[in-house]
Amino acid sequence: MKPLFYTPTWYTYGLGYADMQNQCMEAFKQSNVHEDVVICFTGDAVCGPINNSSCENFAARTGRKPCIWWNYPVNDYSDAQLFTDRIDANFSVSTDTTECVGVLSNPMNQAEASRIAFFGVADIAWNTANFDSQQNWEDCFPYLATEGIGDVSQEELAAAYKVVAKNIVTTPESKDMQELYTKFQAEYPLGDMTTATKMKDVFHELNDAIAIMRLMQNCGNAGVRAPVHGDRGQPQ
Repeated sequence: MKPLFYTPTWYTYGLGYADMQNQCMEAFKQSNVHEDVVICFTGDAVCGPINNSSCENFAARTGRKPCIWWNYPVNDYSDAQLFTDRIDANFSVSTDTTECVGVLSNPMNQAEASRIAFFGVADIAWNTANFDSQQNWEDCFPYLATEGIGDVSQEELAAAYKVVAKNIVTTPESKDMQELYTKFQAEYPLGDMTTATKMKDVFHELNDAIAIMRLMQNCGNAGVRAPVHGDRGQPQ
Protein backbone atom coordinates (compact mmCIF):
# COMPACT_ATOMS: atom_id res chain seq x y z
CA MET A 1 0.00 0.00 0.00
CA LYS A 2 1.21 3.51 -0.72
CA PRO A 3 1.69 6.21 0.16
CA LEU A 4 2.25 5.97 3.90
CA PHE A 5 1.20 9.20 5.63
CA TYR A 6 3.44 9.93 8.59
CA THR A 7 2.95 12.72 11.13
CA PRO A 8 5.96 13.05 13.46
CA THR A 9 5.78 13.97 17.14
CA TRP A 10 7.05 17.38 16.12
CA TYR A 11 4.64 18.59 13.44
CA THR A 12 4.50 22.40 13.60
CA TYR A 13 6.83 25.36 13.90
CA GLY A 14 4.55 26.55 16.66
CA LEU A 15 5.68 23.87 19.13
CA GLY A 16 9.04 23.05 20.72
CA TYR A 17 12.45 24.64 20.82
CA ALA A 18 14.52 25.52 17.77
CA ASP A 19 17.09 22.86 18.68
CA MET A 20 14.39 20.18 18.72
CA GLN A 21 13.04 21.35 15.38
CA ASN A 22 16.50 21.29 13.83
CA GLN A 23 17.21 17.84 15.22
CA CYS A 24 13.96 16.35 13.91
CA MET A 25 14.20 17.94 10.47
CA GLU A 26 17.84 16.97 10.02
CA ALA A 27 16.95 13.39 10.99
CA PHE A 28 14.37 13.28 8.19
CA LYS A 29 16.93 14.57 5.71
CA GLN A 30 19.69 12.18 6.76
CA SER A 31 17.48 9.09 6.92
CA ASN A 32 16.58 9.35 3.22
CA VAL A 33 12.96 8.41 3.90
CA HIS A 34 11.42 6.30 1.13
CA GLU A 35 9.56 8.32 -1.52
CA ASP A 36 6.29 6.52 -0.73
CA VAL A 37 6.32 8.03 2.78
CA VAL A 38 4.50 11.37 2.93
CA ILE A 39 5.49 13.57 5.87
CA CYS A 40 2.67 15.69 7.26
CA PHE A 41 2.88 18.89 9.26
CA THR A 42 0.53 21.74 10.18
CA GLY A 43 2.72 24.71 9.24
CA ASP A 44 3.45 27.68 11.45
CA ALA A 45 0.84 26.73 14.06
CA VAL A 46 -1.32 23.80 15.12
CA CYS A 47 -4.35 25.65 13.75
CA GLY A 48 -3.50 28.30 11.18
CA PRO A 49 -3.40 29.22 7.50
CA ILE A 50 -1.45 27.45 4.78
CA ASN A 51 1.42 29.56 3.49
CA ASN A 52 4.13 28.82 0.99
CA SER A 53 7.02 30.14 3.08
CA SER A 54 6.58 27.52 5.81
CA CYS A 55 6.30 24.78 3.17
CA GLU A 56 9.48 26.05 1.46
CA ASN A 57 11.29 26.10 4.78
CA PHE A 58 10.18 22.56 5.56
CA ALA A 59 11.27 21.30 2.13
CA ALA A 60 14.68 22.98 2.40
CA ARG A 61 15.36 21.56 5.87
CA THR A 62 14.08 18.01 5.30
CA GLY A 63 14.65 17.51 1.58
CA ARG A 64 10.93 16.72 1.13
CA LYS A 65 7.86 18.78 0.36
CA PRO A 66 5.31 18.35 3.15
CA CYS A 67 1.70 17.32 3.05
CA ILE A 68 -0.27 19.94 4.96
CA TRP A 69 -2.35 18.48 7.77
CA TRP A 70 -4.79 21.40 7.95
CA ASN A 71 -6.67 21.68 11.23
CA TYR A 72 -9.63 23.26 9.48
CA PRO A 73 -12.58 23.15 9.93
CA VAL A 74 -11.95 21.09 13.09
CA ASN A 75 -13.72 22.54 16.15
CA ASP A 76 -12.82 20.19 19.00
CA TYR A 77 -10.95 23.09 20.61
CA SER A 78 -14.11 25.25 20.35
CA ASP A 79 -17.06 22.91 20.67
CA ALA A 80 -19.75 25.60 20.45
CA GLN A 81 -18.41 26.88 17.13
CA LEU A 82 -19.37 25.77 13.63
CA PHE A 83 -16.99 26.86 10.86
CA THR A 84 -19.46 27.27 8.01
CA ASP A 85 -18.57 30.71 6.70
CA ARG A 86 -16.11 31.13 3.82
CA ILE A 87 -12.53 30.04 4.50
CA ASP A 88 -11.09 33.55 4.72
CA ALA A 89 -13.52 34.36 7.54
CA ASN A 90 -11.37 32.04 9.67
CA PHE A 91 -7.89 32.02 8.10
CA SER A 92 -6.04 34.16 5.63
CA VAL A 93 -5.87 32.41 2.28
CA SER A 94 -2.67 32.29 0.25
CA THR A 95 -2.98 31.53 -3.46
CA ASP A 96 0.76 31.16 -4.12
CA THR A 97 1.38 27.86 -2.29
CA THR A 98 3.27 25.43 -4.50
CA GLU A 99 5.74 23.73 -2.16
CA CYS A 100 3.48 21.05 -0.67
CA VAL A 101 2.33 17.71 -2.08
CA GLY A 102 -1.25 17.97 -0.86
CA VAL A 103 -3.68 18.93 1.88
CA LEU A 104 -5.47 16.76 4.45
CA SER A 105 -8.45 18.47 6.08
CA ASN A 106 -9.42 17.72 9.69
CA PRO A 107 -13.25 17.95 9.95
CA MET A 108 -15.52 19.27 12.67
CA ASN A 109 -17.27 16.94 15.07
CA GLN A 110 -20.33 17.70 12.90
CA ALA A 111 -19.34 15.75 9.82
CA GLU A 112 -22.08 16.84 7.44
CA ALA A 113 -21.72 20.52 8.33
CA SER A 114 -18.03 20.16 7.44
CA ARG A 115 -18.94 19.77 3.78
CA ILE A 116 -19.01 23.55 3.29
CA ALA A 117 -15.35 23.73 4.32
CA PHE A 118 -14.46 20.58 2.36
CA PHE A 119 -15.82 22.24 -0.78
CA GLY A 120 -13.39 25.10 -0.20
CA VAL A 121 -10.43 22.91 0.76
CA ALA A 122 -10.85 20.79 -2.37
CA ASP A 123 -11.05 23.91 -4.54
CA ILE A 124 -8.01 25.66 -3.09
CA ALA A 125 -5.95 22.46 -3.24
CA TRP A 126 -6.89 21.89 -6.88
CA ASN A 127 -7.06 25.45 -8.19
CA THR A 128 -4.77 27.29 -5.80
CA ALA A 129 -3.67 30.24 -7.92
CA ASN A 130 -7.21 31.15 -9.00
CA PHE A 131 -9.03 30.33 -5.77
CA ASP A 132 -11.84 32.76 -4.96
CA SER A 133 -13.04 32.23 -1.39
CA GLN A 134 -16.33 34.12 -1.78
CA GLN A 135 -17.24 32.52 -5.11
CA ASN A 136 -16.37 29.05 -3.82
CA TRP A 137 -18.57 29.53 -0.77
CA GLU A 138 -21.46 30.80 -2.89
CA ASP A 139 -21.13 27.84 -5.28
CA CYS A 140 -21.26 25.08 -2.66
CA PHE A 141 -24.85 25.40 -1.46
CA PRO A 142 -26.70 24.01 -4.50
CA TYR A 143 -24.64 20.84 -3.97
CA LEU A 144 -25.67 20.66 -0.31
CA ALA A 145 -29.39 21.18 -0.91
CA THR A 146 -30.02 19.20 -4.08
CA GLU A 147 -33.82 19.05 -4.14
CA GLY A 148 -36.87 20.91 -2.89
CA ILE A 149 -39.28 20.06 -0.07
CA GLY A 150 -42.99 20.48 -0.75
CA ASP A 151 -43.63 24.07 -1.80
CA VAL A 152 -40.05 25.10 -1.03
CA SER A 153 -37.82 24.91 -4.10
CA GLN A 154 -34.26 23.61 -4.23
CA GLU A 155 -33.08 27.17 -4.88
CA GLU A 156 -34.89 28.44 -1.77
CA LEU A 157 -33.40 25.67 0.36
CA ALA A 158 -29.89 26.43 -0.89
CA ALA A 159 -30.40 30.15 -0.23
CA ALA A 160 -31.63 29.46 3.32
CA TYR A 161 -28.70 27.19 4.06
CA LYS A 162 -26.34 29.94 2.90
CA VAL A 163 -27.95 32.53 5.19
CA VAL A 164 -27.73 30.24 8.22
CA ALA A 165 -24.18 29.13 7.42
CA LYS A 166 -22.99 32.73 7.24
CA ASN A 167 -24.60 33.75 10.51
CA ILE A 168 -24.24 30.68 12.70
CA VAL A 169 -20.77 31.76 13.85
CA THR A 170 -20.76 32.31 17.61
CA THR A 171 -17.32 33.63 18.57
CA PRO A 172 -17.09 36.32 17.36
CA GLU A 173 -20.09 37.25 15.22
CA SER A 174 -19.93 36.56 11.49
CA LYS A 175 -17.54 38.70 9.49
CA ASP A 176 -20.37 40.51 7.72
CA MET A 177 -22.22 41.16 10.98
CA GLN A 178 -19.05 42.53 12.60
CA GLU A 179 -18.74 45.04 9.76
CA LEU A 180 -22.38 46.08 10.11
CA TYR A 181 -22.07 46.44 13.87
CA THR A 182 -19.00 48.64 13.54
CA LYS A 183 -20.94 50.94 11.21
CA PHE A 184 -23.93 50.89 13.57
CA GLN A 185 -21.77 52.00 16.51
CA ALA A 186 -20.56 55.00 14.53
CA GLU A 187 -23.97 55.97 13.13
CA TYR A 188 -26.37 55.44 16.04
CA PRO A 189 -25.06 58.21 18.34
CA LEU A 190 -25.62 60.62 15.43
CA GLY A 191 -29.21 59.51 15.01
CA ASP A 192 -28.47 57.68 11.76
CA MET A 193 -30.50 54.44 11.62
CA THR A 194 -29.33 53.28 8.18
CA THR A 195 -27.21 50.35 9.37
CA ALA A 196 -29.61 49.57 12.25
CA THR A 197 -32.30 48.98 9.63
CA LYS A 198 -29.97 46.75 7.63
CA MET A 199 -29.18 44.71 10.75
CA LYS A 200 -32.89 44.23 11.45
CA ASP A 201 -33.35 43.01 7.86
CA VAL A 202 -30.52 40.49 8.38
CA PHE A 203 -32.15 39.18 11.56
CA HIS A 204 -35.52 38.77 9.81
CA GLU A 205 -33.80 37.00 6.90
CA LEU A 206 -32.00 34.69 9.33
CA ASN A 207 -35.22 33.89 11.20
CA ASP A 208 -36.95 32.94 7.93
CA ALA A 209 -33.97 30.84 6.84
CA ILE A 210 -33.93 28.92 10.13
CA ALA A 211 -37.60 28.03 9.62
CA ILE A 212 -36.73 26.55 6.22
CA MET A 213 -33.77 24.67 7.67
CA ARG A 214 -36.14 23.09 10.18
CA LEU A 215 -38.16 21.80 7.23
CA MET A 216 -34.98 20.15 5.96
CA GLN A 217 -34.36 18.61 9.37
CA ASN A 218 -37.83 17.14 9.69
CA CYS A 219 -38.72 16.24 6.11
CA GLY A 220 -37.93 12.51 6.44
CA ASN A 221 -35.59 12.54 3.42
CA ALA A 222 -32.12 11.52 4.65
CA GLY A 223 -30.41 13.05 1.63
CA VAL A 224 -32.01 16.46 2.21
CA ARG A 225 -31.73 16.25 6.00
CA ALA A 226 -28.01 15.54 6.02
CA PRO A 227 -26.67 19.14 5.94
CA VAL A 228 -28.41 20.02 9.21
CA HIS A 229 -27.37 16.82 10.94
CA GLY A 230 -24.08 15.38 12.13
CA ASP A 231 -23.62 11.83 11.00
CA ARG A 232 -26.69 10.58 9.15
CA GLY A 233 -29.75 10.94 11.34
CA GLN A 234 -27.91 12.51 14.29
CA PRO A 235 -28.96 16.12 14.99
CA GLN A 236 -26.15 18.63 15.36
